[in-house]
Amino acid sequence: MHQQNRLMAEKKVAPSSDPTIYHSIDACDLRRWFLYLFVGTLFLLVYGSVIPVKFEAKPFDLAWASFRETPWLKPQLYRRADWVANLLILMPVGWFGAAAIDWGRKSSRLLLACMPLLVGFLCLTVLGIEFLQSWFPPRTQSLNDIAAGCMGSLLGCLSWLLAGRATVRAGLRITTKELDREWLWTASLLYIAGYLLFAILPVDLVISISELEHKYEINRLQLLPNLTSKEAIVKQLFLSITKVFPLVLMVCFARGVPAAFRVGILFAAASELVQIPVFTRTASLSDFMFSLIGVIAAVFFYRVRRILLPVMQRSTFWVGIGVVSSLLLIGAVFARADGIITDSIEITNRWNNSFSWPMAGYYYQAEFAALTTITYKLTAFSWLGICFGLALRFAVDQKQRRLRYGALIFMALTAIAFELIQIFLTPHHPNAFDIIMYFLSASLTQRLTSRVGLTASGLDCRL
Repeated sequence: MHQQNRLMAEKKVAPSSDPTIYHSIDACDLRRWFLYLFVGTLFLLVYGSVIPVKFEAKPFDLAWASFRETPWLKPQLYRRADWVANLLILMPVGWFGAAAIDWGRKSSRLLLACMPLLVGFLCLTVLGIEFLQSWFPPRTQSLNDIAAGCMGSLLGCLSWLLAGRATVRAGLRITTKELDREWLWTASLLYIAGYLLFAILPVDLVISISELEHKYEINRLQLLPNLTSKEAIVKQLFLSITKVFPLVLMVCFARGVPAAFRVGILFAAASELVQIPVFTRTASLSDFMFSLIGVIAAVFFYRVRRILLPVMQRSTFWVGIGVVSSLLLIGAVFARADGIITDSIEITNRWNNSFSWPMAGYYYQAEFAALTTITYKLTAFSWLGICFGLALRFAVDQKQRRLRYGALIFMALTAIAFELIQIFLTPHHPNAFDIIMYFLSASLTQRLTSRVGLTASGLDCRL
């Protein structure tokens, strides 16, 4: 009788609902992709360590002597973020390396056996990078960087060992399942975890009361918004609303309005509280208040969804949103500019400099500031991809091909315009390589969005 009940229960469970199935789906192919990502992040690590690629010929003996004298640097408050960044940069490399070894296997014995070799290889890579920087004088060598890089390698491998498989399975559930309540709830939890993790980066924690007081003095603990700058208020309001809006909307569909209110308010508060001990971050009471507007807006949108749904199921609606978003993106470049360059010689120099080494312009920012800038830009262009992906999703079959190629051309032109106009505006630093980065981000999200498990009536009927 017990065996019969068990067989009947198994029949009622769809194969895709079994989380263990993701452990065996294309395990070899996924492991190969983890290997590609490991090699790619390793290459980016080496390349990023020699930017801005200003090579200076030097005899090997002199370079070796300079490397042997690499000093320990005092962890000053304003440099702490850069040193922590060196730790964090190595973590994805170690994570992907461990994933390439472990994913799809029945046990982690092989990873445990290979982990000392992997960590040792990455530590030798860190040492090699510091030695290589002897020929690139703009780069600063320090034993702090070596220690942080080695620690990051170890933590990356350990993080995979502790939670890597569960994280990948959760991600696979999102990419392989049809849109439903559990899909949205899983996506909500991943969104919260990802944002809070980003909020504490670069983990340059204040370690004394005096440092916390200094953070307050430089206005990184804010009670009120900067009322003297309309641009700052608009930016703060926009970022605060967009931070909570997608989360609250997903929770509305997944768990209902009361749960969405609770999750939204707690998330808005937590996202500010976790930034208080992080020196680089700005914790703001006004951000929390503005986020509450986003919570209310998301709930209101959920309440009137049946009225808006017929419009949102039209391809032209999402095309229009994409075009408006593109114009706002270009307008943001002008809004952040200090002035327009009219001198032809300076324009020519800026044009020539825009074809420098990829991402070289970010060297002149602090490492965390550069990462934040890149993240915001890629997020903006990913939104363009989402808009045109939804347009494709709701387009009739006869128009999908023209719309797909038209969207790709439009996103490419937006990426070109975004960088091109920076040649004529200060203090922007254009880089032609960024155009490729923007376009790849937009086209990838367009492709993923157009294939998401969403039917024309999915949001209304299934949820």
